[in-house]
Amino acid sequence: MDRNQPSRMPCPVCDDPEAVWMPPLDDYRDVDCPSCGDVHLTGSAETLLNHKKALPGFDKKALSERLRGQPRPEGATRLRVDRDLIVALADGNG
Repeated sequence: MDRNQPSRMPCPVCDDPEAVWMPPLDDYRDVDCPSCGDVHLTGSAETLLNHKKALPGFDKKALSERLRGQPRPEGATRLRVDRDLIVALADGNG
């Protein structure tokens, strides 16, 4: 898949239909969401977000709120969303 050919699909976090997904590269993909912001989504995080039953206590809204307006680390344009962050939120520790 060509990295220069992004596709528009619902955001994996908040389901905003205007999110733009870049094709995967290694074990991550970049998602630009008008609601959540620009995120660097690992493959394991994407898997968990796609399998809602895997973490019954997980609230996608809480993750979206956490991402929205969060300052980016120095030099970074995207926030990293990985499995550990999702598990912590599901356990109420995020």
